[in-house]
Amino acid sequence: MRTCASLFAVSHAAVAQRNPVSKVVDLLRDMQAKIEADGKAETKVYDKYACWCATTTQRKTEQITEHKASIASLSNEILELKAVIATRENDIAKLDADIADNDESMKQATTLRENENKAFMAETAEMQSAIGSLEKAIKVLSGAGTGGAALVEVAAVVERVAPKTKSSGALLQQVAKLRYSPQSASVQGILKDMYDTFVVNLETMNAEEAASQHQYEDLMATKTAQNKDWMVSRGRKEEEKAAAEDSLGMDTENREGELEELEAAQRFFADTAAACKASWR
Repeated sequence: MRTCASLFAVSHAAVAQRNPVSKVVDLLRDMQAKIEADGKAETKVYDKYACWCATTTQRKTEQITEHKASIASLSNEILELKAVIATRENDIAKLDADIADNDESMKQATTLRENENKAFMAETAEMQSAIGSLEKAIKVLSGAGTGGAALVEVAAVVERVAPKTKSSGALLQQVAKLRYSPQSASVQGILKDMYDTFVVNLETMNAEEAASQHQYEDLMATKTAQNKDWMVSRGRKEEEKAAAEDSLGMDTENREGELEELEAAQRFFADTAAACKASWR
């Protein structure tokens, strides 16, 4: 028993003597383990940060590419819309000029037709009066017992209507014979020819007037229909121009938004890249 007790005492004393060293060793071992754990933790954090840097910069690079593509597409659309608007403005201006020219043409045609009709009315009135006078003169010359007053009236009629005929010179020469031979066949024949000619001329004038009026009405109908078609076309051009202007406004606004987002993305990318680079030093 003594031997065991002695051995125990000696062993306890030896352990007591080794405790400080053991503690240091254990402390060093703990420190090493902690350092290794901290290193692993730092490595893990670093790896996460490096992954975030790579992912974020990649995502921003893609966003920047998308913004640039969108801006380029919108810029092309804006140019196309401006071209459409300019073309429609030219189309509308040309249609306005065509309509104005057509209106002026119709105005001139109307003025001409009115003047022609006015001249026609005056000439036909005079022609009808001459025909009536010739008819009366022929009756006077063909009647029995023609008096001097009647002959004077016939002579006045002949002198008034003679300038309207090709045979005015011959007819006026016959006027002097009326007082000597009131029922002269030559005078009566000339008057009858004049009467027939005037009647035919009046009919011709009426036909020509009707034809002129018909041509005028056809012209006005054609130009009115043309103006109507041009106005319809002008309305379509106005609608297309308005639609293009609306689209231009939206595309311009969208491009401004894309430019702002691109600037923000580029700024964020630059700041992130700089921060990540600094952390790797």
